[in-house]
Amino acid sequence: MRHFDHGYAVTSHSSQGLTSERVLVNMDTVVHPELINSRFAYVSVSRASHDARIYTNDAASLAGKLSQDVSKSAAVSFGNAQSNSMAQGLALVAR
Repeated sequence: MRHFDHGYAVTSHSSQGLTSERVLVNMDTVVHPELINSRFAYVSVSRASHDARIYTNDAASLAGKLSQDVSKSAAVSFGNAQSNSMAQGLALVAR
């Protein structure tokens, strides 16, 4: 009989760098919108070496949430925007 390793308190962020034979991921779509996205899914599911299963309350809603782009802007992008705005006589102010 297969056994479970206790990992009920492992978050997707703390699981980075870990590998497990099987991974069970709970993706509840009614949590804060920024918690469920493609990066979260990738990190969670890619920890499995053999089998990964996703459990959700709403598969249709989950598909939309996983397609959200959560890329961060790079400092280079800000620098390019600043150069372009200065050429147009505008000023960008960092907050």
